[in-house]
Amino acid sequence: MFDGDGLMNAVTFNPQQKQILFRNRFVRTEGYVEDKATGKMSKRGVFGTMRSGGFWNNFFHVDVKNVANTSVVYHAKRLFALWEGGRPHELDPLTLKSIDEDKRGSDLGGLLDKNPEFSAHPRIDPETETLVNFGYVVDIVTGIAKITLYELDSNLRSKRSDEVSLLVNGSVLLHDFAITKNWHVFVLNFGHLDHGNIFKAIMGTGSFAHSVKLYDNVKATHVALVPRMKHLKENSAKKMNLMNDPRIKVISVPQHFNFHFSNAYEDDDGNVIYESAEQTENDLGMSLLDPSKNQPLWEVPLFSHLFPTKLVQYKINPYFECLAPAEEAIRVVNTRVPEFPTIPEPLSTKRHRYVYAVGSHRNIKRGTGERGSGPPGSIMKIDTQNPDLTEVYTYESYEFAGEASFVSKIGADVTVPEQEDRGYLVHFVSNGRDMTTDLVILDVEGKGRLEKGPVRRITMPTFIPHGLHGSFVEGLTFDFDQFDERHSSS
Repeated sequence: MFDGDGLMNAVTFNPQQKQILFRNRFVRTEGYVEDKATGKMSKRGVFGTMRSGGFWNNFFHVDVKNVANTSVVYHAKRLFALWEGGRPHELDPLTLKSIDEDKRGSDLGGLLDKNPEFSAHPRIDPETETLVNFGYVVDIVTGIAKITLYELDSNLRSKRSDEVSLLVNGSVLLHDFAITKNWHVFVLNFGHLDHGNIFKAIMGTGSFAHSVKLYDNVKATHVALVPRMKHLKENSAKKMNLMNDPRIKVISVPQHFNFHFSNAYEDDDGNVIYESAEQTENDLGMSLLDPSKNQPLWEVPLFSHLFPTKLVQYKINPYFECLAPAEEAIRVVNTRVPEFPTIPEPLSTKRHRYVYAVGSHRNIKRGTGERGSGPPGSIMKIDTQNPDLTEVYTYESYEFAGEASFVSKIGADVTVPEQEDRGYLVHFVSNGRDMTTDLVILDVEGKGRLEKGPVRRITMPTFIPHGLHGSFVEGLTFDFDQFDERHSSS
């Protein structure tokens, strides 16, 4: 499921001719190219996909395929497909053709030469046009995790010549993070290396994803506030101890697990405020997938097994390293199984009111620690100031909503509070009954507008499987005649 090759889908709008240009293409990773050439699986996948050829062809083969299938970022007029376990892969924004000279992906001008890991969730600081990201790897021998921090300027050049990195004794599961003007925000879920599962993975009889186990009966989760690079002196921040360095603020909050953040910012008192989509435990339902049964994913009772998510807002005082002294230091703002929370990119690191997220087809009420979730069948405009004013548009029971991108209306300045919702949501909706996919556009400006439904639905020329993350880029458009010329030659 998570080992699939990355399929990049792109839609470009031509408002003058009222046309869209749709195209999709698999990312030509090293593994993908070899698979196509041989007709076999050339590399193993992190989540259990094996090389073709049986046991002996997987025995002690520990190199895994960079599938470039998780997210996409456009920065410095360059487009990259991302996967957190390796290098990004660069694509032509028009044709989606892979253009890396090195089939392992881009090393970003040598930046990733020694540490190839580059998270699939970079953040943009709009004030400085800086791309902020991290790479994460665990040493399976020592069990020590290393987190390397990156800041790239508007020309995609590193803003530091020295290494800025963190070490933590013990495995932590990290997929996303958030930034404010002064802090990186990490939620730390500690675990340990399961040596039995590591042995199975090395022997070719198990998956690498099962090699890290979260600790049971943990009562607290740690939030780490790491200073942004402008607050760290040159050559002073290599291999900082994540839990003990006095520059890093570590705060205990009630136990939970999260994959995704919406945003983070600082209020006038310096408190750090962020929202995350969290659940009681990390469980992707992988234990329900029995390869011997060759059972399609859609026939697996997956969602009744999963823990539901909720969107929770935290307010943290970094100076006293504690939750802010307020009644609502922890606020649950949505319980309709929210995931893929997003905001308009210009509001990154800034105060926001609305979060846009997918949700389940219906409200699902579960007690703490109870299982039972639902597939993404709605799109929500979550009001973090007054959750009772949250708006929901629900799709049919056989339709499944992908992550939405916010598109500002012409002339709108979403950083002005009165104009924050002046825009549209654009996303793909997959129809599991008819095996079709629509591009859906929803107006979210003003009270009640989202619930009136789409302003436009456009059926794509091919079925697009339900995906992960995407983005919208203002002004990235082309001469459509130019596309015909370049596509025919690519």
